[in-house]
Amino acid sequence: MQIPNRVKISGLEYVVEETPHLTYGQDYNGEIHYDQLKINLRPINRSVMQRVFIHECLHGIFDNLGHKEHDEKHIYPGRCQSVGRARLI
Repeated sequence: MQIPNRVKISGLEYVVEETPHLTYGQDYNGEIHYDQLKINLRPINRSVMQRVFIHECLHGIFDNLGHKEHDEKHIYPGRCQSVGRARLI
């Protein structure tokens, strides 16, 4: 799967960027900034990045459906450790 530069989530267009500088540091492989309409992904193994991208998109979907306080178990049950930690902003 090719990770796009932009993705629409519930009608909102998010910019997708690869960056080693995530807001919450080296412990995270991805993050979604709802207020900036931006998804940041750490440049790592391509298959892991693909899973993290889908993971962050799911956070965006949950948020847009009104589920503001969801945790990682709802987004990636039983597999959070394999994709790395993600942070909601």
